[in-house]
Amino acid sequence: MRMRFNQLLCGPEWSHLSPIVKGKLPILVSAFYGDGMLTKVAAAKPVGAKLLVRLPRPAGAIPKLLPNDPRKLLSFAKKNPGVEIFVHPRIHAKIFASEGQALIGSANLSTTGFSGAHEASLLTKDAKTVAALRTEAEKFIKTAYPASILYLERLVQAIDAGKASVQPTPDAAAGAAVAFAGQVGNPPFESFVAWLAGQNSALAKEVHSRCSGKKHNVSGHAYSAYHGLSVLFRGDPTWARSLIGQNWQGGRVVTGLDRIRSFVSQNPGLIKNKRRGSWENSYLPTSLGGPAKRSGGAGIGLIKRMMVLLPEYLKSVHLI
Repeated sequence: MRMRFNQLLCGPEWSHLSPIVKGKLPILVSAFYGDGMLTKVAAAKPVGAKLLVRLPRPAGAIPKLLPNDPRKLLSFAKKNPGVEIFVHPRIHAKIFASEGQALIGSANLSTTGFSGAHEASLLTKDAKTVAALRTEAEKFIKTAYPASILYLERLVQAIDAGKASVQPTPDAAAGAAVAFAGQVGNPPFESFVAWLAGQNSALAKEVHSRCSGKKHNVSGHAYSAYHGLSVLFRGDPTWARSLIGQNWQGGRVVTGLDRIRSFVSQNPGLIKNKRRGSWENSYLPTSLGGPAKRSGGAGIGLIKRMMVLLPEYLKSVHLI
């Protein structure tokens, strides 16, 4: 049949997926998933939802390398018993459909997939096209396997016992590059401050005023934010460049906070270890994965501002 699509999304965001998740009887088919996006799905409180992702057959042997992290899915499953979860070892499709609209394309159910960069998806509200995509999604569901809590716990136990591990997923893709960036080291914090001093924008002047306090941690701890964000951005330069010139209070930056949270959870050493190139054991708010003893949320405003400025600086010194 001929399908009709309303919009080509070059850089889909959560705002495009959210109405589908909140719609009637959503079906979410995605090879990979990320913790940040599962959290968003849970917050949307989908009714009658079905989720299909890539994991091994429940009745089969557990492979040494798992394509997704079952710990994240187990946590999601326990908190959202109303969502039917299915798995298939070879699923690669990405179809998201409710009764009112559907989305199909390259984006996985991850913060990386719906961050406004990298991906392309087609959105449709045409009734016949939506119905056709739902039918195809249901076909995938019928060939998949229900994922019980016991099954997911068995996968987690295999990881805990050292018998299985998780391969990098889209949300963790920056992780490998992150380690490299941390080893190479970021430019001195003072060079970033000097760059800020030479900029004419009000935003740059505001951040510059926060970078000259004692121990470089005044008003949101600019020093640790500089090093932590630099490692993250150097691990994902395409996304970093997409933030240049954005409104620091805008949707792309706000969505990026989910990526920071996911990044921190996947790279705990950047919080636990006091070393150059980290978040300095510390000054990251709990809402972004920081330690509870430093709660209060201080620093998010500065981090959002630096998410716009820092990529421009890193580009100027040829690091992204």
